[in-house]
Amino acid sequence: MAVQLTQYGVPSTLNLGLTTKDHPTKFAKPAKEADLTAQLHFLDLPRDDRWKRVQQRNKKKGSTFQLVFDREMFNFVEDMWEPPDDAEMAALNGVRVTHQEK
Repeated sequence: MAVQLTQYGVPSTLNLGLTTKDHPTKFAKPAKEADLTAQLHFLDLPRDDRWKRVQQRNKKKGSTFQLVFDREMFNFVEDMWEPPDDAEMAALNGVRVTHQEK
């Protein structure tokens, strides 16, 4: 659908939990095949900060909220998660956002 939207001049952002190293490349492939630019944004935050963000989403229950993501589910996903390496970041025009103390 994201590729189809470009026919109407509509840019797309996919906000996905891409857990393994092959996921970003898999999702970028249709864009590259359509001669579009794909860019990976990597939020490089400590695990505790990621859990705090999940808790905030659970509490806020915004317009895209689907389910409460509990600690057991969070730990399951975190344990299989693989951060992108330098080659993947380069191939996908990667932007790394790091933790900044307030």
